[in-house]
Amino acid sequence: MLHTSSTAISIKALAFSFAIFLFGSCQSNGDTSSDKENVSEEMEKVFEQLPEPHGLVNDFEELLEETEEDVLTLSIEKFKEAFGYEITILTVESIEPMEDAVMYATAIGNKWGVGDAERNDGIVILLSAATSQTAIATGKGVEQTFNDAVTKEIIDQVMIPKFMFDEYFEGFEGALNQLSAIAQSKKN
Repeated sequence: MLHTSSTAISIKALAFSFAIFLFGSCQSNGDTSSDKENVSEEMEKVFEQLPEPHGLVNDFEELLEETEEDVLTLSIEKFKEAFGYEITILTVESIEPMEDAVMYATAIGNKWGVGDAERNDGIVILLSAATSQTAIATGKGVEQTFNDAVTKEIIDQVMIPKFMFDEYFEGFEGALNQLSAIAQSKKN
């Protein structure tokens, strides 16, 4: 069964937490500028290990048919046109070098520039079927609409029931439909 590890956390907050984690793993010699350089170098190394995007739907696990990717891409484009938020869907075989799916999704959002940087309104929907992990990472700018409880419900009630039966397209499509319905209700 797929599980979540804190479903939706602010991209900024997670990036900060990740920097603190990396900062704590660096040896300190009392020179904070050197420590900051070490953190920056460590984060750069992590970012180098992350894949490069090839569109709004990035199916590195090859779980989706090309036509399904096209349908999801169209849905994401319509969502952005209607609500202004950018979404990317990502499947990966592993979330290494991280241990947490939300941190991985957040790092992807930051590296790929998902959403408007000023508004911090990107959304990354992640599945690693090989490791049975899924997450929805949201930027701070959309947390009021898509808070932790909302994204957890989408994962638990929509995505996981479909993913359990290898219905990946249906799980992603259902998540996009739920996000759209919630955004529409907030818009009215």
